[in-house]
Amino acid sequence: MQKKQIEKHRIYVELLQNELSILGEKSHPNIIRIVDLMEDKENYYVVSELVKGGELFKRLSKVKSFTEIHAADIIHQIMLGLNYMHL
Repeated sequence: MQKKQIEKHRIYVELLQNELSILGEKSHPNIIRIVDLMEDKENYYVVSELVKGGELFKRLSKVKSFTEIHAADIIHQIMLGLNYMHL
């Protein structure tokens, strides 16, 4: 992430650090684990666990159609992760 975009407003830096701190403390199969936040003069680098399969949006964009059962399974996994974060 480019620092110049994030550092336009101090609150963005604080929000980034807070979110990554929270994600670094959590462990759930439906939530990506954040390992570290690194930076140089121009960028922030988020180090995360390796997640096979890529981003959900990209995967859904490539699928021409899918069943209601498949959609329900995806929503179920999202809800499990959300529920865990709000406990």
